[in-house]
Amino acid sequence: EFQTFDSTKKLNTNHRSIPAIISILNNIYNDQGYYQNPAEANQGVKPDIMPRIIISKNPQNTIQAMQKTFPDALILYLMNKEKYEEIGALNLYQCFDKMEEYSFGKKYSSTDVLSDLSDDNPDPLMKLLFIVCKMVALYNSGNFGNIISLCKKQSNFFNTSTFKLSRHAEKAKLKEKLDKIATVYRSTESTIANILDALQEVDILKSESIKDFEENEEYKSLFDVKIKEAHNLFEYLDIPTISTQHGVKGESHTSIIFFANDSYSNPNVRMYDFFNLWSNREFSLTTFEDFYYSYMADVVSLEKQIGIKIGDLKKDTYEKNQTLIQNACNAALEKYKNVVFEFICKKDFETYLSKQNVSAARNIFKISKVEGILTAYKLFYVGCSRAKKNLMIVVQEDKIATFKDAFIKKATDVGFAVKID
Repeated sequence: EFQTFDSTKKLNTNHRSIPAIISILNNIYNDQGYYQNPAEANQGVKPDIMPRIIISKNPQNTIQAMQKTFPDALILYLMNKEKYEEIGALNLYQCFDKMEEYSFGKKYSSTDVLSDLSDDNPDPLMKLLFIVCKMVALYNSGNFGNIISLCKKQSNFFNTSTFKLSRHAEKAKLKEKLDKIATVYRSTESTIANILDALQEVDILKSESIKDFEENEEYKSLFDVKIKEAHNLFEYLDIPTISTQHGVKGESHTSIIFFANDSYSNPNVRMYDFFNLWSNREFSLTTFEDFYYSYMADVVSLEKQIGIKIGDLKKDTYEKNQTLIQNACNAALEKYKNVVFEFICKKDFETYLSKQNVSAARNIFKISKVEGILTAYKLFYVGCSRAKKNLMIVVQEDKIATFKDAFIKKATDVGFAVKID
């Protein structure tokens, strides 16, 4: 019931991708029961370039070069940090991500705040910054009427009296004020504090709003961030071309650039451990998941019996449960003859049996590594499946150094063209 790809939901026809992509997806999944066929409308459609893996010494440079050829490609990053760095809003993201208000378990996250252009944005300062970005966009297009309407609707932020214009002189004065705001906004050195000060100086922003922001301790580091970062984020949200792999919701894109990377915290994704396993052993997503859920059940059962997490064993708790742990270790070696267990876990189990001490015991029945590799497998498949027509995967060369030849062979066998950049 926990399995991601349930056999009751098999889809024999893939209506999204062209044949070259679907062939690779079938080979990655590696289970004939889940093989898909292209929709009739996509039969005969060719990619602009064959699906490829680029092995790179400098992934960011490689991605930037590919963006010149495929400017509309969706870039998949594993972590939000990499996503916002590519957008040009890293400092903005890091400031909100450190705020207690948007920490783990709270109603809203930093990503919620940084992805909502609407009036429902939960953060008042970010909401204001997006409104300022829209004001300047309207100013640049000469649409002063809509600026007035926008600011009148936001009376909680703005002095609406500033936008009540009856004489030509008043209109000219407002134009001068907007000229000043646009000048500050366009300066690459201007900070969020600078734009707020400028808005107040020209009597557009209410003094109470500034006071509320200044009294909020969590905003202090935010004031030093360049307003350019809010502008970059505003433009990105208008036409998004960057996403995160762990946040995929099934949407597709004509061209995908997938940056393969690791994460050892949240999310737990061990992409290069997966690539090592994938390059050296033959298995399917189905057999991996079957092993994972059986293995996880064994871990939960053992930890329930000994009353403690395996990783938390101390000398006294280990000695008290040594026989139980030893029997469970032998049982696992007898039970799991599959290539996944043998490649990931077997050596630790054999080491424990030869040493039989608490340090070695803490290294067996560890679920995190198996879980991280399985998560990477799923993200690799799902990330590739988002491509309608063109698929490019960027791999960091130094992270595959110990199995590079095997990786190239596997990737080629699956259907990728491999390029070393």
